[in-house]
Amino acid sequence: MPAFKAFIRYPQNETGRDFCVGDLHGMYDLLDKLLLAVKFDKTHDRLFSVGDLIDRGTDSAKALIYLNQPWFIAIRGNHEQLLIDCHENPNDLNTLAIWRENGGRWWDAQPTSLRNAIYRRVKLLPVSLEVETRRGLVGIVHADVPDQWSWAQFTTAVEAGKPEVITHALWSRKRIKNLGDSEKIEGVTDIYCGHTIVERPVSAGNIHFIDTGAYLGRKGKLTLVDLQQGPDYRYNLSESR
Repeated sequence: MPAFKAFIRYPQNETGRDFCVGDLHGMYDLLDKLLLAVKFDKTHDRLFSVGDLIDRGTDSAKALIYLNQPWFIAIRGNHEQLLIDCHENPNDLNTLAIWRENGGRWWDAQPTSLRNAIYRRVKLLPVSLEVETRRGLVGIVHADVPDQWSWAQFTTAVEAGKPEVITHALWSRKRIKNLGDSEKIEGVTDIYCGHTIVERPVSAGNIHFIDTGAYLGRKGKLTLVDLQQGPDYRYNLSESR
């Protein structure tokens, strides 16, 4: 099994396009439709995910299929962290109750072999990543980066395994609650996050929040952004269409 890396760097895609998708939460049929709509080429294009591949939606177990595809590249969200924590600490009934209340009941119905396979793959997901594009460096984090930190400060702390920084990256909602107070993060062109559901993608400086509630049916959408074109080049699809 490959070694876990908390932070991973990806070079520029010289032969295809790069996209970033918001929180999937088990809505893989919707993802397939959206990829078809943008004529996604699995032999040359890459799809980066902001995490939360599982829970709440209809097909959480399908995450394993996508995680094994070379064109699908994901980071860890707080829901993946809940899965890891509960699998590693089965007697922690408090955390298990929190996970079940937030969409984790699908796990109970999975056979042990599939649980183990999903856990092993999810355990390898990094906390954050960056990818070079023609527009510049793009960062991907599930929830947020600390206020007034540069991208280099953040990535160094993640690589060092700083617990408080990793918790912030997976769980924080501070910035999105104070959008008007945010300045650009130095050392990176754009950063894409999910975690907090928004009616439509919103930006705080150069951080862009793209979780538009894919699992909410007609009230939500799945959002996809073309990283090489920038945050204004986005596509979305709802379950009702």
